[in-house]
Amino acid sequence: MQTKDLFQGHYYLVVQFDQIPVKEVREEIDALGIELLNYLPRNAYLASIPAGTDLNELVNRGATSFLQPDQRFKLAPSIYNLDFPQHAVMGDEVEVMVQLYNDVNKEDVIGWFDQKFTVDHDFFHPRLTTLRLKPTEFPTLWEAPFVQ
Repeated sequence: MQTKDLFQGHYYLVVQFDQIPVKEVREEIDALGIELLNYLPRNAYLASIPAGTDLNELVNRGATSFLQPDQRFKLAPSIYNLDFPQHAVMGDEVEVMVQLYNDVNKEDVIGWFDQKFTVDHDFFHPRLTTLRLKPTEFPTLWEAPFVQ
């Protein structure tokens, strides 16, 4: 895991298990401070893992692999392919809605967004925000560890 992938003391990784963890195993995982955020196909979860966690703790609970999330999957295919819907194009910028992981507080990242993009501060939602950015700026967005 690289420092650039660390946000607020957590890494976001895809963790694949040999089987879906039963309730008791999930409780043990929770007790380690690890949050299984989203279920993915084939017994995998997107997980929020505190820095310094010994991944062997997860291996001992059935984890078989750990992967960095593929950043391309954070974007809708049309955005990744730079094929924007006409209603989203605003001059040389594109308006997009960004979703944050469940354990990320929007107030903790809004300053980062403000430094890099145009933020719609009139849109109120705890895990969603609307941004306007140039197509060349999308890699900066999808590489942010806290963007889902």
